[in-house]
Amino acid sequence: MSLRNLRPTSWFPVVLSLCFLAPMGAAAQAPFQEPAAGTRVRLHESTGRTWEGRWVRRSPDSVYLAVVGPIRPDTVAVRRDAIERLERQVGTRSQARKGALIGGGVGGGLLLLLGLAATSGEDNWVDPGTGDIAILTGLGALVGAGTGALIGAASHAPVWAAFELPPPIVPPAGPRQITLFRLTF
Repeated sequence: MSLRNLRPTSWFPVVLSLCFLAPMGAAAQAPFQEPAAGTRVRLHESTGRTWEGRWVRRSPDSVYLAVVGPIRPDTVAVRRDAIERLERQVGTRSQARKGALIGGGVGGGLLLLLGLAATSGEDNWVDPGTGDIAILTGLGALVGAGTGALIGAASHAPVWAAFELPPPIVPPAGPRQITLFRLTF
């Protein structure tokens, strides 16, 4: 069955129902939850500068962070229009994999160089063949990877999740009046 043979009565109800259900899904999104005071936050400005600190508060035109300065802690205000991206820390991740890769490369590389250096001289008291060098390189990579994984497992890196600020609430323009009561006759 081709698309040209479809009658509007067969596809029109589907399209109409999708048009009404799509806004309901968008409205069902969770409302913005401001980070709790003290939450670690990373803020990227449009100028390229990055601030990392603790969330203090937000105002209609700025975000306030407590950052550790070179001399003492300080509170920094960044205008909303200068913010390119906001991220909050949601946890930490182990660095075991990265440590294993670095340790394996260093251990294998060192024993490969040691094996090649042993074959380069004329007065060798040890004469390793290529099979011996390959075994030494693999052994060095295994020992280095294990050591690197242990060291990496002890260190953790933060995991960041992006979030957006809600649009600012703009007060209505015009004179401000407060009416306590109104008398009419």
